[in-house]
Amino acid sequence: MIVLILMASPRKNGNTASLLVPFKEELDKNNIQVKELNLYDKDIKPCIACKKC
Repeated sequence: MIVLILMASPRKNGNTASLLVPFKEELDKNNIQVKELNLYDKDIKPCIACKKC
């Protein structure tokens, strides 16, 4: 099993990141693969209705 964690907090190392630590540790103990995607690092822009998608 693979668990994807989407981290969308505006603070990269804030409270949400701290709360995820024991959650990820428990997943590791149970040999569950964890992939983490921190949206803070991404350049996400709003839709401008260009109709290219």
